[in-house]
Order: sequence, then C-alpha cells, then structure tokens
Amino acid sequence: MQHFPTQLVKRRFMLPLALVERVLQGQNGTVFCYGSTGAGKTYTMLGITDNPGVMVLAIKDLFAKIRERSLDEAHSVSLSYLEVCNETVRDLLSPGRPLVLRGDKQGIVAAGLTQYRAFLTHEVIRLLQQGNQNHTTEPT
Repeated sequence: MQHFPTQLVKRRFMLPLALVERVLQGQNGTVFCYGSTGAGKTYTMLGITDNPGVMVLAIKDLFAKIRERSLDEAHSVSLSYLEVCNETVRDLLSPGRPLVLRGDKQGIVAAGLTQYRAFLTHEVIRLLQQGNQNHTTEPT
C-alpha cells in the first residue's frame, strides 16, 4: 500500500476539514466514504500514526478550534459511527440488530443509533478504531 505524506492528505481533503467550521456553528457534520472492498477507504479515513487520514485530521482540527474558542463559547462533541453495506444499516459502536431508517422532525434518522460524548481527540480516535473492528470486510 502506498503511503502519502500528511501535507498531501491535508491539501487533497480540504472539504472535510472545512466542515469543522460549520460544525462549530452548530450544524451536524458527516464524513462519508464509498468504494469497493480493498479500495483504501479505511486508510483514507483513518490513515496511520505518521500519515493521519481525513477523519483524524478533521477531529484534531475540531478539538484544536474548540480549545481556541473555549473561553468564548460552550461546545459539546457527540459522535455515532454507522455502516451501510448491502442495504443494511449497522451501528459500528454497538453492534447488534440492523438499524431502521425513519423519518421524523429532524429528517431521516437511524433509529437506535448510539451516540457517544467525547472530550478529547484520542477518545474519538479510540471509538473510530473500535468501530472499525466491527465493520464489514467481506466483498460487496
């Protein structure tokens, strides 16, 4: 597998990093990756210690900006981690039965999707790694 320098990853994936500012303004944020098995989705999203991926860079940026603004505003970080594979929606942080998509006043929601509150970058990364242990790895 070819590893790209962090600076290249940062330049190539500026859109998810720009999403952080909107999240800090109170909007929900989603980072979505699509592709066939073995295409490099996990590497692109998480990367490795020396070359962090899109989600890790966005999370680090989010918590850095929260620290910068901590005297001005109150912030709360919650996360969920789901997978859609073969038309089945699964909660990667609390595996079990498939989730059901429903419409409500918030829009379309995955009923029963767990939500975790995080206070530090490493907590989010640990949850993402935990979720990756539960994701589907079979060919789609």
